[in-house]
Amino acid sequence: MLFSEMNRHEFLSTKKKTYFLFLRYDIFEVTTQIKTKHREENCAVMAANQLMRFLETGSIVNSVNFPAVSLEAVDGYRVAISNHNVPGMLGQMTAVLAERNINVIDLINKSRDDLAYNLIDLSEAPDEGLLQAIRDIESVIDVRVIKGAS
Repeated sequence: MLFSEMNRHEFLSTKKKTYFLFLRYDIFEVTTQIKTKHREENCAVMAANQLMRFLETGSIVNSVNFPAVSLEAVDGYRVAISNHNVPGMLGQMTAVLAERNINVIDLINKSRDDLAYNLIDLSEAPDEGLLQAIRDIESVIDVRVIKGAS
């Protein structure tokens, strides 16, 4: 059993600056529960590739606790935001951008139960003031800039 059994309430109530992205790989187990070295290697390679994709682009695949999210890379700067899934969050985040006259090139917002995850591509580099303004929104869990997502 992996860390996939982490209590959702514990995760959602934390403001830690670490992402807990738990990936699901039980699809590689055959019904007889026989594992071969080849299958284990394939699983490890897939896990490494998906983790690398998450770190480089913010995309999430096969997560136990996050929604599946993928956004095609474009020129610009990408911000990944996780938050509690409550009404008005997307509006509050985009209002912070609008106040600073920052254009949103592309955006995706997905939720899974009490958790929402957003990838927002911006026309200009976000400064620390912008990032802090987003972090200060109630119900935001974490904000991360992904350099070179395009």
